[in-house]
Amino acid sequence: KRFQRLGADIKPVADEEIYEVVRARLFESITPPGERSYLDTVANAYQELYSSHQTEVTDDALKPWYAELIKRSYPFHPTLINTLYTRWGSHPDFQRTRGVLRLLAAIVADLWEHRRTTTQSQPLIQPCHLNWALDPLQAQFTRLWGMGYQSVVAADITGKGANSALLDEEREGDYEREAIGRGLASSILLGSVGAAGGRGGLTSRELKLAASRPGLNWNYTDGALLELENRCFFLHTAPAGAMGKRYWFFTKPNLN
Repeated sequence: KRFQRLGADIKPVADEEIYEVVRARLFESITPPGERSYLDTVANAYQELYSSHQTEVTDDALKPWYAELIKRSYPFHPTLINTLYTRWGSHPDFQRTRGVLRLLAAIVADLWEHRRTTTQSQPLIQPCHLNWALDPLQAQFTRLWGMGYQSVVAADITGKGANSALLDEEREGDYEREAIGRGLASSILLGSVGAAGGRGGLTSRELKLAASRPGLNWNYTDGALLELENRCFFLHTAPAGAMGKRYWFFTKPNLN
């Protein structure tokens, strides 16, 4: 009774503080020496990209505050942190702040380790840059959402001969260099779980934020999504009205 009188329920990290917490915990510095306006440069490049395709992105991405959000979440894209913090964070066994920090640390370490061999452009770290063969990432996913997703990852995303990887190899060029198919498949898996009302997945507009980046042909996303529908064994879709289609991976095979 005494503890109840004196105690108070608090959140260790407010929702809007997660970006600063991630940055402070993972990085000593985030801008090149002498380039104080670097964050503005990156945020403006993404805002220009979204503004030139206004009917194909979410409304939030066009708001002035979204550029500030990009700067606050740098070097991560806001969609990566938000999906982990809000969707994955809905699972009772996932520690929202610590869990997000551990996963982002593993992702950064993997990207750093492969920095000399990767061919993907990375102005920001986006969902399309996730390597689902990474043990901490795949282990956490399957622990939370079920071991059946190991088959999903192997068949459609990062396994040897996975359907998204085969798409990139066959198309060659930018598809292979930028991992267009694999990047979209990786983004879809990230957002396939934890949504309210059981409506997991990402819409085509949300996937444009997750995978598109300055300097890359914007139209690759639509063509790759269509081809992934035709190839993948565990990819499911549903109409999403003005948001296009909704895409998600599930352990139940599709007609393919």
